[in-house]
Order: sequence, then structure tokens, then C-alpha cells
Amino acid sequence: MVDVDRRMSGLNPAHLAGLRRLSARAATSSPATPLPPRNSLISFTSLADKVLTHLKNSGVQVQPGLSDKEFARAEAEFGFPFPPDLKAVLSAGLPVGPGFPDWRSAGSARQQLRATLDLPIASISFHIARNSLWSKSWGLRPPEPEKAMKIARNALKRAPLLVPVFNHCYIPCHPSLAGNPIFYIDENQIFCCGFDLSDFFDREKSTLFAKSQISHPKNVMKRQRSVGQKSMLTNVSRRSLDAVAGG
Repeated sequence: MVDVDRRMSGLNPAHLAGLRRLSARAATSSPATPLPPRNSLISFTSLADKVLTHLKNSGVQVQPGLSDKEFARAEAEFGFPFPPDLKAVLSAGLPVGPGFPDWRSAGSARQQLRATLDLPIASISFHIARNSLWSKSWGLRPPEPEKAMKIARNALKRAPLLVPVFNHCYIPCHPSLAGNPIFYIDENQIFCCGFDLSDFFDREKSTLFAKSQISHPKNVMKRQRSVGQKSMLTNVSRRSLDAVAGG
């Protein structure tokens, strides 16, 4: 309740009593109309349905979605939380095949999945070593390569882990919100290939997961990079670098 006595002490008693009644009524009354329900779950369901339907129509095998136990195992083992939009897709169905991470893998395939998670840091370190990547948030780059790498490695330790989506395309695990951008990362180039998960799957519907291309994901990505690249890099280049590099 508003502290009427303290804030309105200069008013006459009748006016002050009226304000007290209004303040008490406002504090105890309920809204005349209920708030509309949040539609985040509906949006996630729609996203998952759209993505998985497109993948199935493109010839991609989709297994039953990951269970809560399987999500918990992966998050504990690899040390990251799945972003909620990616988690919604993977809980509805698990795409399997060339280019897609197999979160149910075991044995040597599980080790390969771990290597896939380690690849972005190795690729980013390679770019830094050859002086083709440096975040402004790290300050001025030291002229000595060893010092530069030390600064970069410390910054990368604080960067969000990048979760594989398809081939060399990754989504940051933090912030743990829907809408994180998708990045293509390898030893040759780093660029944003989707403003968010939905945009990534929308960007090249006709070719990204086409039946004739699915066994050669690298060929698909070459085409995707050329589509809308200039406008995307203009809008998100600074965001892309800082997000990937932990700035």
C-alpha cells in the first residue's frame, strides 16, 4: 500500500482519508480482466512441428524426441543447458543422419559427439592465432602472439558453450532463452547463418535439407552462406563476434 501519511502529510484530513481509501482499494482489488495466457509453449510447439515436418519432407529420419532423462544426462555430461527453443524441437523429435548430432549415441559415437562440441573453440583459437579474429571487448590485441592467445583463452573460458545444431552450425547455450543466433564455425570462416533457430531452418528451405544434399552437408552450407550474407553480416557482425568470442 502507498504510504499516504508520509507522502501527503500536507493535505487536509478529508482529502487524506479519501486517498487512504483509494490506496487500500487498489491494493486489494483484482484486475477486471484476467491476463492473457502466455503463449511461449504454443510458440515452441509450433516451431518444433514446423521444423520436424520440413525435415521429414526432406527425407531426414526423425526418431522419437529426447526424454527428460536423456536431456539431463547430456546436460550433466557435457556441462551446458539446452536453449529452450532447441530443447522444444529435440523433445518433439530427434533428427538423425549426416550432419546432425546424435544425442543418443554411445561408445565411440559418443566420443565423436564430444569432439563436435570441442570443435568451435579449436576453430576460434585457430582464427585468433592467425590474427583473423579479435573481440573489441578483450581490449587492444598484444603484439606478442603468446600474450594474445592467453587473453583469448581466458575470455573463451567464460564464453557460452556452443551446441551443435547441424554440421558446423551451432547455437550458444547462454543466455538460456529462446532466440539465440546460429553460427557457422570452422577453421576457414565464422559467420551468422541464422538470426535464431526458426530463421536458420527457414533460410534455405528448398536446399538446406534437400534429399540430394543431405549426404553432403558442406555443399549445402556453401550455398546457405551466399544467401543474404551481406545483409546478415551488416546487422549482426558485431553481435556475432562478441557472442562467439565471449565478449
